[in-house]
Amino acid sequence: DHRDLHSFPTRRSSDLGVDYVDSKNFDVVAILDGEVISIDDSEVYGKVITIKHNDNLKSVYSNVDGVLVSVGYKVHQGEIFAMSAKPKLKSDYESMLHFEVFYKESAIDPENMYTLSVSDFQ
Repeated sequence: DHRDLHSFPTRRSSDLGVDYVDSKNFDVVAILDGEVISIDDSEVYGKVITIKHNDNLKSVYSNVDGVLVSVGYKVHQGEIFAMSAKPKLKSDYESMLHFEVFYKESAIDPENMYTLSVSDFQ
């Protein structure tokens, strides 16, 4: 299911991240071009993928499954690289993606990213 993330119900998180939720799994796409720098497993967040876009900007996608990339893979903006998954923690949602963006190691609102490019974050 490849839809614009704006069409999903969202839930704000206390860490400035955003949870995208749905009744079924959906495609997870790269917000910008970048390189996969880590793929980790967390008891709380499930599988977590971090993409480095430049020296100052990274995006983190938590609670994913069906991973199509490996560390070192170069993703392109809009490229599907995983699927959302059922949350590890008790939840009313069947499928969720937790999405965070860090600029100079500080969390920023990920929903500000949809109209920007990597060059806006030098």
